[in-house]
Amino acid sequence: MMMKIETDPKEITLVAEGQLKEALTKIWEQAESKKLSTISTLKIHVFESEPGFTLLRAVGSVGSAKKQTKFSVQLETIEHSSLEVSFDGTVDEAELARDFLEPQIRSAEGVIYECSFQLDFVEGLELSDGANEQLTDKLTRFVAVEAKVEAKGTVRNE
Repeated sequence: MMMKIETDPKEITLVAEGQLKEALTKIWEQAESKKLSTISTLKIHVFESEPGFTLLRAVGSVGSAKKQTKFSVQLETIEHSSLEVSFDGTVDEAELARDFLEPQIRSAEGVIYECSFQLDFVEGLELSDGANEQLTDKLTRFVAVEAKVEAKGTVRNE
């Protein structure tokens, strides 16, 4: 009798919230408990502009992933004018929008900010070689922010 071994990967979604470093650590712990071999997608959601823009620079420095960002900013000036800006595109192009928005946000009377980053690891972010810890260090070295983190990873049936 021939036994068939299932080799199709199964995708699992993990979610954690808290300070970014803590949320990423929770994701890696969940991935280990679910026996994931790689992470294919990592999404990070933040709601503060200053750390969000700092995180933009950190995400841009991740070389092993396709990086996208979406953000929206609504602000009211001291003279009660309003400005709304939405961006959806690459992290590199978001730098131009950031350069325009940072001084506007600093001088605004009120600001509503939402931002998400998506890192797609085409080859998969390996969880067995410490790449996830290196990614955590890179993303959190210069920023501490409350975040919601979602990760999609694959596990192979044995």
